[in-house]
Amino acid sequence: MGRLYEAESGPGKAGKVPGPRGPSAHFPRLAAELLLAGFPLGLADGDAGGLPLRWVAGVLTALQARLRGRCRLLVLSVLGARGVGKSTLLNTMFGLQFATGGGRARGDVLQLVEVAEPFSRDLGWDFLLAIDSEGLAGRGRAAPEGGEEGDVDERDVARATLAVGLSHVVLVSVTDAADVPPAVPRAFLRMERLGHRPSCQLLLHQGPGSPAAAPWDPAEGAGPLGQRSVAAAGLEKRGPGRTPGQAAFLPTRGHTWHIPGLWHGTPPMAPASLAYSEAALEVKRCLIENLRNGPPDPDRSISQLIERVLSASRSIHTTAACSKNRAARVRVGKGNKPVTYEEAHPPHYIAHRKGWLSHHTSNLDGEGGVAERTVEDVFLRKFMLGTFPGCLADQLVLKRRANQLLICALLLQRLPPHKLYFLVGYSEALLSAFYKCPVRLHLQTLPAKVVYKYI
Repeated sequence: MGRLYEAESGPGKAGKVPGPRGPSAHFPRLAAELLLAGFPLGLADGDAGGLPLRWVAGVLTALQARLRGRCRLLVLSVLGARGVGKSTLLNTMFGLQFATGGGRARGDVLQLVEVAEPFSRDLGWDFLLAIDSEGLAGRGRAAPEGGEEGDVDERDVARATLAVGLSHVVLVSVTDAADVPPAVPRAFLRMERLGHRPSCQLLLHQGPGSPAAAPWDPAEGAGPLGQRSVAAAGLEKRGPGRTPGQAAFLPTRGHTWHIPGLWHGTPPMAPASLAYSEAALEVKRCLIENLRNGPPDPDRSISQLIERVLSASRSIHTTAACSKNRAARVRVGKGNKPVTYEEAHPPHYIAHRKGWLSHHTSNLDGEGGVAERTVEDVFLRKFMLGTFPGCLADQLVLKRRANQLLICALLLQRLPPHKLYFLVGYSEALLSAFYKCPVRLHLQTLPAKVVYKYI
């Protein structure tokens, strides 16, 4: 529904939700009804890679019209690497129905939970909107060739920015403080430019039998979180004066939690751990207590949330106007990388030039022995590669003239002349006896490989 709504929505003015056109005009109202009924709703498609901001704003607008007076929301999202138990933690804390299992979450999924009337007056919000996001790429992923160590998939940064921009509380779920995905601090820095700084809670999941780690101290600026903050500030061009302790995403003292493993032993026969449920309940209790005792937040209405989504569209970088949609990584060449003829020219140019070679032979009808010649070509190339190891400077050119077979090759000057002449005579005699036809080698020696072009 989100894709159809985005496709049929016209270009809207800055700061306004564009009016839909066509039969998809009622889609946001249907999505709002599903949310109020307790069904999870896909916010962004992880397979398509796009972030439908108009669809998000339309659903929130329909939700505001449906709720009328009770429109105070507390938005809570969870970010982290893949397979650390983000969906399981949200289901345990709030009784939700997110899909669990390694890699089950695709894109961003949200679910609405209504708060009872007596508690809503005490807490200050009427509904809890939980956002379960797809796992982000962690530090273990190798950087692209020629890329920097801090290179991150821009789609991960965009999805994390959307989740942080919508949220009042962000749970960062990792197995170790050093495993925080690089997209998380960049998302916090982007939203900090707009004046939005949600509360950050760091959840450290411990495996079965692993020792409990010491609580993280915010004063440890040289720790892994501080280093990740400095790297993110450099990528976001925030200036050299930023210290690790000033990072927007660093949790303050008392906002770091250690979550034990879910299972006692190896699933599926292992029983569930009671300590996991107790830790999740403690995190939920302290989180609600901090929000209740904290300063009042006037930014919990749906209208303010819609404005934040529209203002965050520039920071999310999902359109070509922001110069962030790119099909590939482009790097400026230094003129020291050799490329071949096939790498230097586009495929249609090569096909046009090489098509001249088959201009006259393409009219042959019923030509026999094509498969046999293919096998012969493969054998001859392997034979020359083994006879002259490390000496071939380029691909072989095989020619057949009547009953004569010609092998043309470029060789590097790595063999003494007497050995080269011996191998030439040996190859011609052996191949002539094997194929029962004259075989001649036309060789040219070069001091080094001939580079077609440098980039």
